[in-house]
Amino acid sequence: MSKNPLTYGILMNEGGLQQWQLQCLLELQKRGQAVPLLRIVKKNSAPPPASFIHKIRSYPYHNFLFRLLKRFIFRVTAQETLTQLPAFISELPCLHIQTLADGRYAERFTAEDLQQVQAFRPDFLLRFGFNILRGDILHCCPLGILSFHHGDEVLFRGGPPGFWELAGGSRVTSVVLQRLSEKLDAGEILLKRSYRSIQHSYTHQLQHILSASADMPAQWVSMYTQGSSLHTYTPRQTEPIRRFPGNLRMLLFLLRMGKERIRFYRQKYFGAEKWDIALADFDTSALQLSNVRPLGLYGKGRYAADPFVYEDLIFYEHYDYRLKKGEIHAIRYRNGTLSQAHTVLKNATHFAFPFLFEWENTLYLAPENYASGNWYAYPINRHTLQAGEPRLIFPAPLIDAVLLQQDDTWYIFAGLPGEANEKLHLWYAAHPFGPYEAHPCSPVKVNPAGSRMAGAVFSTGKRLVRPAQKSDRYYGEAILGYEITRLSRQDYEEKPLFGIQAPQTASFNQGIHTLNMQGGLCVTDLKKHASDMVSLAALIRR
Repeated sequence: MSKNPLTYGILMNEGGLQQWQLQCLLELQKRGQAVPLLRIVKKNSAPPPASFIHKIRSYPYHNFLFRLLKRFIFRVTAQETLTQLPAFISELPCLHIQTLADGRYAERFTAEDLQQVQAFRPDFLLRFGFNILRGDILHCCPLGILSFHHGDEVLFRGGPPGFWELAGGSRVTSVVLQRLSEKLDAGEILLKRSYRSIQHSYTHQLQHILSASADMPAQWVSMYTQGSSLHTYTPRQTEPIRRFPGNLRMLLFLLRMGKERIRFYRQKYFGAEKWDIALADFDTSALQLSNVRPLGLYGKGRYAADPFVYEDLIFYEHYDYRLKKGEIHAIRYRNGTLSQAHTVLKNATHFAFPFLFEWENTLYLAPENYASGNWYAYPINRHTLQAGEPRLIFPAPLIDAVLLQQDDTWYIFAGLPGEANEKLHLWYAAHPFGPYEAHPCSPVKVNPAGSRMAGAVFSTGKRLVRPAQKSDRYYGEAILGYEITRLSRQDYEEKPLFGIQAPQTASFNQGIHTLNMQGGLCVTDLKKHASDMVSLAALIRR
């Protein structure tokens, strides 16, 4: 564990930094666990002037189509070059480096330039420029050179970033933070994330993987300085390096994008989700659901989802397409009989995911309510089901948030707006109502399969199980269970345990995304796609 902030240098090109690269540095600056020491800027060496005829003859026509689209169509704000940089960067000492060529694409530092870098004694270098680096520069810092690769380290080495995943129909696109070695895209992997591939748009895909992964250096620094377990590895097998696609490949890619875009908008406007709550039996040895019994709480223009259970009470989200918002309702289930639904919580904004917990002999309802700007808990009268005045748990809107108490520590597992389907964040505190600190390993999972919470953490024997949603193909595809094997204020680890899909015997058999239980009562929810005139009109208006 390092008590002092780490120090680092920034490897960059002479033109400036791209927007996503600046995001990385801003995140490091915000956390305050790493301090920049210097900029290492590559000098632009002007090539000898070439004649017009030479340019015509030497142009790479075999991938002309991709180059054309990249220049005029595949443009994203994350890759815009910024020349005006914040003072904490622009005022750093600057070394202008003229590298030595090492083959066609690689380069080395001279001994003199290497000594200049080492004189600052940075703990690591962060690479945002230069070509392939080789030689002693790779080993001049104790922690080496950190570099991004926007693609799987085995299957999608090389570039363009995020392209070949879409061309091959991969459900996810990986991003790795690696420590550079002599071999291209085969260094030691420090962190790896997986994002859902945006099949209908390469520009959205590129923007997403660049921006969403910008906090990876800051996360790695937090884990390193606070003594978290670092599970690094070096790829043993790798596929050949990818290059720019040829013209025929690019034409096929564009046809595929067109097909995916039609499918995307057809699903968006004519595939309204209908959810229904179901009772079920959960086999704690086989870790599977059986005897699933839908309750029929859905109707025209409305559905019921996100059930949580407390004794004989079932709390759930009641969504109305006309109002474009959800309310929290509750029903009692006694001796095989359901009571009438009771409205527990509603206002002008949307409520969902009614997480329940007890504290000091009081039952609290802590639903998702993005519009409030915070995460609140409402004390609930167990007999009248009336909600009291809210208490603040966390000063930011959280998505599908749950609390877990372990020994003297309370943990929040939750997503943040705009990224909840892919990133699971973790915070801890000594009290359920905070104040909370970000866990050094947070986000503890970045993957559309298994990040978003699917209910409260529960125990089966000695195992602590985190239910999660699988959404790499579509939202609510399945429920995944993970056994939490290590949980402390410094560490978090989990391993896959089970997977549950909607039973095909049910009429709602196209999705499942919540699992909760208490005592002998287990609840889940099931999905189908079926637009009626009410939901279709609401979707078109939206």
